[in-house]
Amino acid sequence: MPRANYMKVGALLFLAGMMVGPGYGQEKAMLEKSFLHPPASAKPWVSWYWTPASVSKEGIRADLEAMKEEGIGGVYLMPVKGGVNKSLMRFARQEAGRLGLQFVLDTSSRMADISMGAALDAISEAHIYGKPVVQAEGFRELKMTWDEYPGMLKTLQDRNYALGINRLVFPVFTHNPRMDRRPGMMQDGVGLYFQRDQTWWKPAKAWIDYTQRCQWLLQQGRPVADIAVLTGKEIPCRSILPDRLVSTLPGLFGKEVVARKAKRGMNKGEDPEDWIDPLHGYAYDCLNPDVLIRLATVDKGQIVLPGGGRYSVLVLPGAHPLSPDPSLLPAKVAEKLLQLVQDGATLLTNKGGDADQLGGGSNIGKGRVIKGPFRATSFDSIRLEKDLIALESDYRWANAASSNDTASEIIIPALKKAAGLAYTHRTGPGLDIYFISNQLNRNRIINLSLRVSGREPELWNAVTGEITKPDQWSQHGARTVIPVGLEANGSLFIVFRKPVFVLSADQAGSRRYNMGENAGDSGDENALADNIDLPTIQTLNAPWTLRFDTVAGGPAAAVQFDSLQDWSRNSDSSIRYYSGTAVYTQDFVFKPVASEQAGPDHRQGRLWLDLGHVANIARVVLNGVDCGVAWTPPYRVEITSAIKQGNNVLNIEVTNTWANRLMGDHLRPENKRGTRTTAPYPLDGKLLEAGLLGPVTIRGADSGQSSR
Repeated sequence: MPRANYMKVGALLFLAGMMVGPGYGQEKAMLEKSFLHPPASAKPWVSWYWTPASVSKEGIRADLEAMKEEGIGGVYLMPVKGGVNKSLMRFARQEAGRLGLQFVLDTSSRMADISMGAALDAISEAHIYGKPVVQAEGFRELKMTWDEYPGMLKTLQDRNYALGINRLVFPVFTHNPRMDRRPGMMQDGVGLYFQRDQTWWKPAKAWIDYTQRCQWLLQQGRPVADIAVLTGKEIPCRSILPDRLVSTLPGLFGKEVVARKAKRGMNKGEDPEDWIDPLHGYAYDCLNPDVLIRLATVDKGQIVLPGGGRYSVLVLPGAHPLSPDPSLLPAKVAEKLLQLVQDGATLLTNKGGDADQLGGGSNIGKGRVIKGPFRATSFDSIRLEKDLIALESDYRWANAASSNDTASEIIIPALKKAAGLAYTHRTGPGLDIYFISNQLNRNRIINLSLRVSGREPELWNAVTGEITKPDQWSQHGARTVIPVGLEANGSLFIVFRKPVFVLSADQAGSRRYNMGENAGDSGDENALADNIDLPTIQTLNAPWTLRFDTVAGGPAAAVQFDSLQDWSRNSDSSIRYYSGTAVYTQDFVFKPVASEQAGPDHRQGRLWLDLGHVANIARVVLNGVDCGVAWTPPYRVEITSAIKQGNNVLNIEVTNTWANRLMGDHLRPENKRGTRTTAPYPLDGKLLEAGLLGPVTIRGADSGQSSR
């Protein structure tokens, strides 16, 4: 997995005044239009840092113009020790206004690193109080190693989107007053090197576009969480991490998690940041006693809050070292719980204590009390099905068929529960949105069963901005079954808008449970999944002509590669230690084949350029047409409108990180170095892979779906 797993996302400012966003009345057409061109509320922000006595108007203007061009929505100007020249501050504010950037002087005191628990605090508070935007500062790291790039960061970003964060603040955009010094100023040990002097700054606009599209959809409606967990007075935070719920909900966590927990001991739980979908298809929010007492009511058997939250089960956690005696409830809390249960709520509590205070027994008034620990694998017994069920096979679709096979369906021989899949679900009037993220670094086919029905599914690709319909899906009763293909660390949105007829539960019969709780254990052989790989039409072999930037220290003359190779292994030191962008050029002849002719599939007649392996980001220009940036697997861009029969001219602009140049400069006398920075590269002698590694192929559409 990418090194970004070692970075932490911490909760930032959580201000009611900042919690603005679209309401439930968003028109469907506007939703689609705003997905392609997200509004200001969906744009990420940056933390902007000025070093005392090292600020220039030229640098301020360059910083803000670079932010605007990249797609940043606003800046938090971080506190400057000793203050800053008021005229420079006024100039910065005026320039931000000229460019349409929001500008906030951040006077808050921040921790260098904030735990996952603090982030979950903000997420739960936003949910229970009905705030549509949860903002967090992301991608902090303990030591600067200059190896970060968008494709490495995406998996962690998606993980936190699934947790509930829906607007990122990038740290730290450090002001560089000298336009002639790169990489320039940097706060080593604080955050991501995210500023205009980053090697990949310009092509990374494609990553920011992805960020905006994700954040726009994740700000729609309200989050779906079936479970509310009551926090206690002895817990020193406002949320409860998953590892503290294992003893109360062992069945939902599963036998493997319970066994690991027992071995490690209660004081040595798993790293919560490694827990992905811990309740296997159920999400939870944490409720503090104040919210419970003042705001909670019951409607149709669910606990509801004025902010929109609806919870089918209220959980009182069992004992934990930080809460050794949770059974003693304050009188007001116990009274409120009894009222909620009598009104129809379902309460799950630990043995004794809580239940005794509520009068004991399983049925109280219109509701019920379930005595834990809860050992069932789902809440089906109380008619609460899982929101998401994800199954997959050991089958590897990439090797399923020859490159010429265009079969639209393949049989999956056996299914198992899919691990490493993060998700979140948001809902509003006439709208349901699921975000699905593959947290594993391999291609996968996932058969999803989603707890939504009566509307047609659409696949919204935030990487490309494309909206398509899946070729295979079905609805039975209250669920939609859909197979999706996910690239390594890939993600997609499944959006339900258009009403459709659906079979009732009686009409569906047993078919409704093909993706049910025990599907992974029964060896269901009837599930279908797409062969999502695109057949290769033509391979672009060597030679390639490369042109490096001499200003960045590259060779002055064009270089020919007889085979695609890693720059860091080249015998020429100006290539081996190169950091920046190099342009690969090749002329090739394209001859269309019959399989490219248009057909019923939405991808038929379309062509893609697949770059294979890229270190680290690439822009493709074919016949003078900018075809886009490949920054994440599958490192593929569409070339349908740019390619032509016969002769074609291809340029691929490949950019790596700063690491290799900094390493090379450490071997030079100081007056011969081309780089200047306050955060030097560690001298471990290990150069990073760089360049276009390939293979580079032209691929055509088969009859599968486009979900990447």
